[in-house]
Amino acid sequence: ALPSDTDPLLLDTINKSETIIENKLVTRDFTKPWASSIPRVAYLGDAMHPLRPTGEGTALALEDAWVIADMAASTDTAEEFLRPEMLRAFEEKRLKRVRAVSDAVKRQAEKFYKSPSIGGQTSLKGPEDGLTVAEAMRKYPIQYTEL
Repeated sequence: ALPSDTDPLLLDTINKSETIIENKLVTRDFTKPWASSIPRVAYLGDAMHPLRPTGEGTALALEDAWVIADMAASTDTAEEFLRPEMLRAFEEKRLKRVRAVSDAVKRQAEKFYKSPSIGGQTSLKGPEDGLTVAEAMRKYPIQYTEL
């Protein structure tokens, strides 16, 4: 159900729509493989670390672009950059920070949606249990070469 203060124009548009497709928000399951199984492919942005739309996903995607561009600039050819070892190094370089931020965003969402005041409880337990988003970002600073 939509909130009672939903804009009337939006409600009218929804009510007149013949088809409405609703998709769940998804986040990265870090118990599943992180790296691409395709040798010359690496995931970036939401393909690598989908997050709830709170802004951290955009920040991480921009960081991905910066880090992979920095790594590409350190090679002499596209062939050298696209070596599977280079792309796996990118994934490894990003894993701790991305996981810490992702876990913090999930905990933040669980606190909101499953607050004790309505009988819920936070169930997420991970290697960075207890960090806020800001703490996770400080603990794992982005590594880059200044221009």
